[in-house]
Amino acid sequence: MYTIPRPLRASTSKDKIDAWQLFWLQRLIAKSYAHVPFVRERCKHAQVIPEDIVSLESLRLLPVNSKRDYQRKNISHYLSRLAKPDRLLIRSTSGSTGQRMQIRRSWYEERLLNMFFWKALHSYGFRPSHKLAVIDFREATADNDNQLLPNTLRQLGVYRRRVFNGLDDEHLLEKILAYKPDAISGMASAIAELADRAVAANISLSPGFIAPSGELLTQTLQQRISGLNTRIFNMFGCNEVNTIAWACPFGCSTFHVMDDALVVEILDDRDQPVASGEYGNVVVTSLFSYCMPIVRYRTGDIAIKGNACCDCGSDFSTITNIIGRTIDYFPLPDGERLHPWELLNTIRTNMHWINQFQLRQNSLQELELLVVPKVVQYDNNLRALEETAQQALINRIDIKVTCVDKIDDSGTSKKRLFKPLFEIS
Repeated sequence: MYTIPRPLRASTSKDKIDAWQLFWLQRLIAKSYAHVPFVRERCKHAQVIPEDIVSLESLRLLPVNSKRDYQRKNISHYLSRLAKPDRLLIRSTSGSTGQRMQIRRSWYEERLLNMFFWKALHSYGFRPSHKLAVIDFREATADNDNQLLPNTLRQLGVYRRRVFNGLDDEHLLEKILAYKPDAISGMASAIAELADRAVAANISLSPGFIAPSGELLTQTLQQRISGLNTRIFNMFGCNEVNTIAWACPFGCSTFHVMDDALVVEILDDRDQPVASGEYGNVVVTSLFSYCMPIVRYRTGDIAIKGNACCDCGSDFSTITNIIGRTIDYFPLPDGERLHPWELLNTIRTNMHWINQFQLRQNSLQELELLVVPKVVQYDNNLRALEETAQQALINRIDIKVTCVDKIDDSGTSKKRLFKPLFEIS
């Protein structure tokens, strides 16, 4: 039926998308069952064989897996016996959930997954002759990551992509100016730092658009990035599977799910599907990860499920919003849990004077909102913010707001907005 994996056109019908997903899903499960001990073990535990996967709904017969499930045994337990381990590329997660995980992919799988990333950029107006600047915190290219294809494309002047160090490069702005990118992607906080430098220097970069990814694009970060005076499109993904969804290019308040590369489920705490408009855990199955299959994998993200298709006319499924990470829930004195966005959605109108923030839990009885002000006089703003926050959490937990000059990072590439009690020591 299908022979070559490739991104589907935006105009592809829902029936064809579903047929595409089912074909590659059945192929993935069959090959993984035959060659990957972990997948075969999980299937046998659920009393499922590949022939039982007769529809997309059949995927629910398999158990949901977590990072911990992928870390219980030696890495060989999770790899295909057909793969050559010494030739696989290693991609590490940031560890922002408290658990760092290493993903193995072949060179071919890495390039294939990148194609879906480029597809999202194309929908925003990126063209083969354009240049992309990626501002990231990650390590350099792995020694065994053959760069012949990217280098050849660069020489031909197509799909040119350059990664810049967004962590501690004091000359980042000058380098971006010299590169003259048509689009900028990468970590949202790193792009925000670039925007701050450009605004302070009264310099216009004028890229065609900016597509932050890799971490939650908060309202504060978006306000800072808007200083670059261009279109901003949020992208949602993780190192385990690359791009999961991208903001509708036509301005609808939704994300288009990368249905041609993944099967994405939004599940409640009992691993049951939620209804449209409800939030739940993001669970993904990567259709083209054969060397180290990612099957019904809980990413640790919380999202709101959207409609089966977008109002723009696209038949790709949708996510309405990305809320945060499950690790960010705060325990309350009464035994309940608070997700910080319950608070932030209430106080966001009082945060216009803030450049950066972090919400942390100092004890079971107290939260503290650390803020870095972008104005000199902030006393009235501080009082208004603290009153609104206290009112939002009345009879649940105490909260105080503290102004600081700088917020220390967590030591990972992702700057943590929220630090629950069990992370404070």
